[in-house]
Amino acid sequence: MGLSMLQNGKLPQFLSEDILSKLMHGDSTPCIVKLREGFSRLGLYQLCQKLPVFCYLLQPNPASALSHRKLTVLLTPSFSPEGSNSRKQESLVYSALMKYFREVASGRRESVTLSNILQFTTGAPEEPALGFGTPPIIEFNEIEGSYLPTANTCINCLTLPRPAVGDQLPPQDELFKLYDLAFCNNFFGNI
Repeated sequence: MGLSMLQNGKLPQFLSEDILSKLMHGDSTPCIVKLREGFSRLGLYQLCQKLPVFCYLLQPNPASALSHRKLTVLLTPSFSPEGSNSRKQESLVYSALMKYFREVASGRRESVTLSNILQFTTGAPEEPALGFGTPPIIEFNEIEGSYLPTANTCINCLTLPRPAVGDQLPPQDELFKLYDLAFCNNFFGNI
């Protein structure tokens, strides 16, 4: 848990205020003592002693939940130049993706969550406390055939297939089923 915090990983936001108080102010329960020892070895206990505000990062925080807006801001599209034929096709695909995100956020895509989409793209189900070292992006590739999205988690890149100029996107239901298939399989995008 402590190493994850030091390496900008997932914060343990499940510690209640009561447990944090016991951790910082000397409870002798074996479990709390072990946790305190681990934090102390990494310097986190000392940090909490000097900066008590740091402990608030460990409490459950509903504001840290991934929302439709937060995901849209995190995943920045990389469009072709304005006015190009490619840009028109990319805008169609991006518009369909935004509709898909809204359906996921509202719970209409039963098996997919916004965290699944972020994990498919970056390998992390939530944004790290210090943000991503490499900002996540959406790229578009012209393709003939499957419209199944792919991802490269090393560079936090979601690649969406776009139709060639003159071709059409598949019907929305078919496209969204392909998105479901990709985003439900965490290993699928981890290239």
